[in-house]
Amino acid sequence: LQEAKLSSEIENIVTTNDDLYRAFGDEGQKADPNTKEVLRYQEALWHGYDAVRSGRPLATNLFIEMYRTIKMTSAGIRKTPGTKLADGKGNVIYTPPEGEAVLRDKLANLEKFIHAEDDLDPLVRMAVETREKILAIRNLMQESGERFKKELPKVYSKELLELLFRLPYAKIRFLEEAGIARRKTASRYLQELAASGFLHPVKGGREIYYLNKPFLNLLTS
Repeated sequence: LQEAKLSSEIENIVTTNDDLYRAFGDEGQKADPNTKEVLRYQEALWHGYDAVRSGRPLATNLFIEMYRTIKMTSAGIRKTPGTKLADGKGNVIYTPPEGEAVLRDKLANLEKFIHAEDDLDPLVRMAVETREKILAIRNLMQESGERFKKELPKVYSKELLELLFRLPYAKIRFLEEAGIARRKTASRYLQELAASGFLHPVKGGREIYYLNKPFLNLLTS
């Protein structure tokens, strides 16, 4: 979701972390158009990931499939001239390459770079810089679990702890769907977690969300 959010901002598709994670928890039902597109972006990332795991190469055809997922279109390589990215005031902030031939040439160049047999470390090639964040989240989860087990032993379960670190926003429905508790008990669990300072209740329409603030802070730092 963070990768989807930051990469979408390059194309002037802007949403907030709060809107994004809340919309993800609601499966995009109440989201604004920008947030919905960012959610589709993360769907496209998973599509690409699953394709590569199944043995497909990172190549132009796969990139086109991912693009179609994001934009909800059957179109392929952009053919329309005059494409520009502008800010809210109409100022052009980026003019992407134009012409199908030019775009296909650049995508072919990207394929060659990805699959080149040279000494460049694959992690550098993939621009993966997430290790510290993953370790920080894992440490936070461990610390929270120890405190959770000590302060709320009747509420604690490994499954509930993991659920609270699947998304920063939790809802009663999540606990029900995970088989952790029925609605009345699930509501009581979340209320007790909020009363003990683990979660922060946030009103959203008729529903109450329970925010894991430290987790959200790590995700968005």
